Amino acid sequence: MHFRKTRFPRKVKVLRSTNEIVVTKRVYVSSTFQEGSEEVETKPLLPGEQRRSITIGGETISFKPEEMGLMKQILPPGIRLLGFKPASKILVTNHLRGSLFLYPNEDQINGSTTLFRALHEKCLEKEQIAYCIMTLRRKCAPKLVALVPQELARDADGETFRPCGFRVEFIPYAADIRNLHILEESTPPEVTEEQANVFKSVVKKLKFKFSPSGFENPSLMNVFINVESLLFEEEDVELTDSTRPDCERIDRKLEPLLAEMQNMFGEDTTEAPKRTRGDGNENEPRAKSARTGPVNDEELVAMVKRGQTASITVAVLKEYLQRHGAIGLSSKTKAKLIEQVLELQKNT
Repeated sequence: MHFRKTRFPRKVKVLRSTNEIVVTKRVYVSSTFQEGSEEVETKPLLPGEQRRSITIGGETISFKPEEMGLMKQILPPGIRLLGFKPASKILVTNHLRGSLFLYPNEDQINGSTTLFRALHEKCLEKEQIAYCIMTLRRKCAPKLVALVPQELARDADGETFRPCGFRVEFIPYAADIRNLHILEESTPPEVTEEQANVFKSVVKKLKFKFSPSGFENPSLMNVFINVESLLFEEEDVELTDSTRPDCERIDRKLEPLLAEMQNMFGEDTTEAPKRTRGDGNENEPRAKSARTGPVNDEELVAMVKRGQTASITVAVLKEYLQRHGAIGLSSKTKAKLIEQVLELQKNT
């Protein structure tokens, strides 16, 4: 089983009136002031005529776009071996980003499968990990990585949950290491064995079978639900957040331990402050604000003429048109209903 983070749908700029896709282009131009006149002469610059400059020591140094690309590319794409260390030296705490999985490719590198298998078997046999410098693509900064060998593992149903190969773990550079003085200065409180046993019981009671397929990304689902509600003109579509805890189940499971926990740790005398969006997760879906629709027909017509139709629902538009004798409204979209309201006002 392999995982990769799902990205948000790519944004596309469209023309508001017709929903046609708008294509943006960037053109570099050179402007020259004409002597004796206020006119400015402009001409487009071809890629070979463009320069980027930086001022160092009072002197301006210019670079071509190709030279800038060469400066960014420190090493060509590939993996370069630095050496080997025991597998016990890899620390879980040295975590920078999610790991990758390395596999051979005979189409691009002939003999890579044989080399890969020989290196993998020897690293497993000697319990060694390979430290390397890896450049993923052109113009990409090289990364310090560790190739951690792993054996094939299957679950009770025979499904592979850990493939055979090398796991690429990213190792921090010296500049990435931070010393937190607050952790060095603080002393942890003493915990008795009786208090630890209480929370052992809490952990046992709240265990559940975890599967990544049971949790949807709430930020991503919020985007999809809002797009669907706009497309199908639905109102107040509720988002089901599968990442929220089941508080009723937790209260029911921990009810026998509450009295013992209160006697041991005491009750919480201070009320917890209400969390705002600034204190919480930025990716948490925003609560929908209440829409303020028109109060009467005159206000509805005025809002339509001003183009303020976001807060006017399809049902309100249909009710207004039905009161004025309009028929055949069931299959019409919100845009068509707005056009009919404007036509009705022109004829009256």
